[in-house]
Amino acid sequence: MRCGFYIKEAVSSMEHRCDTRMDIQKRVLIHVKGNTYVSGVTRDISYGGLRLGSAQVQNLKKNALVRASFKTGRKLVILQSQVVRVDDDDTAALMFIDETPQRELSVNAVQEEAGRDRSESAARAAAR
Repeated sequence: MRCGFYIKEAVSSMEHRCDTRMDIQKRVLIHVKGNTYVSGVTRDISYGGLRLGSAQVQNLKKNALVRASFKTGRKLVILQSQVVRVDDDDTAALMFIDETPQRELSVNAVQEEAGRDRSESAARAAAR
C-alpha cells in the first residue's frame, strides 16, 4: 500500500510510512554532505524508507537530504533520502525520495534477500 501524499511535519513520534515494513537488519552507510558519514544498521525497511539504529544518528539533522547506501548481494544500492526524524533512542527515520524503478527493485531485493536468509536459518535449525 502506498500513500499518495507527502507529510512535511511528523506529529510527535508518529510514523508516516504507509508501506509494509520488514524487520531487516542490514548495514547501511548514510552520506550526509562533504565527507560526513553515519554508519548503522536498519531496524526496518519498506518501499518508502527505513529506520536506522546507530549511536551516530545525533549527527543527522531533521529534513537533511542524504544518500543511503547498502549492499544487496554484490550490488551497491544508493538511494536519495530525507531525514524525517532523529530520536533520543539512537534511531532515525529516513524517507526515500528517489522516484525511480531502481528504488523499488532495490527494496524488493533487500526484502527477498532477508527472506532467503530467514529460510536458510530455519532449515539449519530444523536440521539440528
